[in-house]
Parts: sequence; structure tokens; C-alpha cells
Amino acid sequence: MFVHIGVFLIAVSFAIFAIYLCKNLWRISIVGNSVSNTIIRMESSFLGTIQEVECVLDSTYVTATDVEAKVDALNGVFHTVGEIGNTAGMISEGLNDVTASYASSENTNGEKPFIRIIQGAEFAKGLVKSWKRGQEIN
Repeated sequence: MFVHIGVFLIAVSFAIFAIYLCKNLWRISIVGNSVSNTIIRMESSFLGTIQEVECVLDSTYVTATDVEAKVDALNGVFHTVGEIGNTAGMISEGLNDVTASYASSENTNGEKPFIRIIQGAEFAKGLVKSWKRGQEIN
């Protein structure tokens, strides 16, 4: 009889263990499904983020290309301004020679306004030279 009671207790213990195991496996299944759903949502969110990043990169490329084209267009403007500066320098040098000849001549007493204009041009030449030095530094 003790054998029958022992077998009965072992059977009950096994049944309790099986119920406990099923309950834990059921909870693990629920957690697994929750993790799976979270991963699926994260994947779709990452796909949306990746698409947005691609759009940003495309617009950045377009902006960079536009800036490059505008900088290339401005190169001609700066070249032209440099040529204007060179021309102004040559004119100023010519005016320096004319000023020197007027300054050494004794017949130019009434020409002071003209000489003031020439001196202003010489000042402009100095500004252009200063600008060119600044461009060479950059």
C-alpha cells in the first residue's frame, strides 16, 4: 500500500511539475511574441528612417552640386575683378608719371584740382594693391 501511495505522490508531483512547466513555457511564448512584434515595429521604423536619410543625402548632394556650380560661376567674376584691378594699377602708374611731370614743371600753378584727382587715383591704386595682398593670403 505504501508503494501505491508513493506512486500516487510521484504522479501528483509530476502533474504539478508539468503544469508549472506549461505555465512557464506559455509566459515565455508571450514574451517571445512581444519581442517579435517589437522587432518588426523597429524594423519598419528603421526602414522609414533609412528612407528619410536617403532623401536628406539626395538633397544635400543637390545643394552641394548647386553650390559648386555657383562657386565656379563666381570664379569668372573674381578673375574679372582681378583684371580690373590690374588695369587700374596700370592707369595709376601712368598717372604717377603724369603727376611727376606736372610736379616738376613750373608752368602748372593752376592745375592743383587736377593733381588732387590724380592723387585720389593713386590712393585707389594703393587700395587695390592691399586687396590683392589679401587675396594672395587667402
